[in-house]
Amino acid sequence: IAALVGLGSVSTALAYILYFRILEKAGATNLVLVTFLIPVSALALGIFILGEVLLIQHILGLLCIGVGLAALDGRLFKKTR
Repeated sequence: IAALVGLGSVSTALAYILYFRILEKAGATNLVLVTFLIPVSALALGIFILGEVLLIQHILGLLCIGVGLAALDGRLFKKTR
């Protein structure tokens, strides 16, 4: 039980440190964009560690997240010169 508590505490502490470092360096807007990548990392971990199967729904979801991130970042609407 102590190992679980220790691992949980260390993981949580590292997550908070990383979260606030990104907030300090990149600002709140970019921090929100990073949080949208959580489902992407969860899918990757599920596939590579747990051996889950990649389905078409997953790919469509990843595409939606990618387009949404690009739109929020402003890259879809920038005019090229």
